[in-house]
Amino acid sequence: MSKSIDYRTYANFQYEMCFCCENHLTGCHPLSCPRVKKRCQQICEQQGVDLRIGDFVFKPAGRRYPKHKQHTDPDQSERLIKAGLDIDTADMHYRDGAYHHGKPNMNTMAVVAPIWSAYALRKLMPTYISKDLDGTDISYRLGYEEKQRGFVVFYVDARWHAFTLVEFECEDLNDGYIDMMCWLLDNGYVEKKGGEI
Repeated sequence: MSKSIDYRTYANFQYEMCFCCENHLTGCHPLSCPRVKKRCQQICEQQGVDLRIGDFVFKPAGRRYPKHKQHTDPDQSERLIKAGLDIDTADMHYRDGAYHHGKPNMNTMAVVAPIWSAYALRKLMPTYISKDLDGTDISYRLGYEEKQRGFVVFYVDARWHAFTLVEFECEDLNDGYIDMMCWLLDNGYVEKKGGEI
């Protein structure tokens, strides 16, 4: 996880004057004042941290933050359906070259593909699963960890966090959810439903 600080922690920074609006920097919005924006970016680079101003966050230029996919694409959806995921659980659909919110209507003449949002996929995955190990029922908890390059989605033992049952490394968090969902379907933790697009 990256370190994040509020710019008001810099005493000398909050008393500098802004030539654009002649207010203290605390009264300037970084997107509307080029001088404030430049100063914020300088602090980011010097300190190597994220800098918060309200809801806006400046990040050091050398650090890469992957944008997460918000939903599956039609090919990923086809993979989930072949793995046995119920089409009725999709909360979006792909029609006429665009993504739409709402459950897909499969009784139409148009080509429609069910789409799952990242939120819907996460809700379908059980937070805890159990597995018998030498006569002992072990509970595993779903989690993910951000790495330097991508993510790891896993089920780890809920008590000691020492034993990982399964894990998938991925560049995008949503890809990890898809891999995990296929594993859950294959291993009977999520009920399979046959179907095709």
